[in-house]
Amino acid sequence: MPSVIENSSDVTPELLTDLLQPPTGVRIESVRVEFERELQVSRIARLLVEHNGDPRELPHSLFLKLTGPKSPFNADEVDFYLDVAAIGRSQPIPKCYHAVADVDEKRWHLLLEDLTDTHFQSAHKTAPDLATSKAAVAALARVHAQWWCAPEVGVSVGKVFDQAWLTRFVDELERSIDQFINDVGSDLTSDVIEALRLMVRNAQAIWGRLTVREGLTVTHGDVHWWNFMFPLDPQDSVHVIDWQLWHIDLGARDLAFLLALGGFAETRPDIEADLLRVYRETLHECGVLITESQLFDDYRISAVRNLNVAVIFRQNGKHPSTWQTALSRAFASYERLNCKELLS
Repeated sequence: MPSVIENSSDVTPELLTDLLQPPTGVRIESVRVEFERELQVSRIARLLVEHNGDPRELPHSLFLKLTGPKSPFNADEVDFYLDVAAIGRSQPIPKCYHAVADVDEKRWHLLLEDLTDTHFQSAHKTAPDLATSKAAVAALARVHAQWWCAPEVGVSVGKVFDQAWLTRFVDELERSIDQFINDVGSDLTSDVIEALRLMVRNAQAIWGRLTVREGLTVTHGDVHWWNFMFPLDPQDSVHVIDWQLWHIDLGARDLAFLLALGGFAETRPDIEADLLRVYRETLHECGVLITESQLFDDYRISAVRNLNVAVIFRQNGKHPSTWQTALSRAFASYERLNCKELLS
C-alpha cells in the first residue's frame, strides 16, 4: 500500500513522485505548502509543485485533504473517489490524482485538483444569486443522472438498504423522536409535534423507499451552498466538493436539504419551483426521464425527512440555534409543500 500522508510537511518531491508516477523524464523539483487549515472533519492544504513537465499532465498545484486530528476515522470520501468517481464518465467534481486509506493506522489522504485560482465559493451562510444557484443545481443533477438506476448501484457502488436495516432504523427513529419531544417538547408547538409523530408513523413508507433500487442514485449527503465551487470563467463548470457523506438515496433528498432546508442559508421559496425545474430538465438532458409529479412527490417526502435533521443535529451536540433553525425551516417547508397530505 502506498504511504498515507500524515502531515502536509511530509510531502516531498520524492514522495509525490512515488504517489503520482509522473511521465518519464518529468522531475518534481520542489513542493511547498502555501496554506494549511484544520476543518471539522479533515485538514486541508494547498501544495505548490515545481516540475519540468506539462501542467496539463501534472499540475503545478494540488489540493491535499487528509485525516483530521480530532475527528473520527472516516474514509468514505476516499471510497467515493476510488469506487465512484474513478469509474464514472465526466462528472462535475474535482479530479483525483491519488487516494488511499489505511484502516489499521486510521489515516487517509486525497490529492485533488486545486480549484483555488479558477473557482470560488459563495459567502458563508449566504445563498448565491439565481443564475449561480441554477448552475449549482444543474451540476448536482448531472452527478445524480450518471448513477440513476445504474446497474452498479448497490452492487459495486454503495449499498441499497434492506428490510433488516429499515426495521432497525425505524425503531431507533421512534426512540430518538420520543426523546427529542420529551426533552424539548415544551418549547415546540403542537403542530410541530404532530408533524414529528406523523413522520414516525409513516417511517416504514418514507425510508422504505431506500430499499427499492428504482429511482435511487449516488447522493452527496451534505449538500449546502459552500460545497459548490463556482467558476470564474463562465465556460468552465461548477464542481461539487466534499463527498465524505455520500450514499445511495433519492436524488431529491439532496435537493430537499439544499432548497427546502436552505443549505445552511435562508430558504428561498420564491425560486424553489425554478430550481426544481432546472434539476428535472438537466436530468432529462442526461437521459433520465422523471415526471414533474414524481420529482415533486420525492421532494416532498425528502422534505419530511428534514424534520429529523434537527433531531440529529441536537443529538450530535450542535448549538441550540443550529438545530432550532433547522427545525423551523424544516417545518416551514413541511407546511408550505403540504407534506401532511402524503402522510396518514
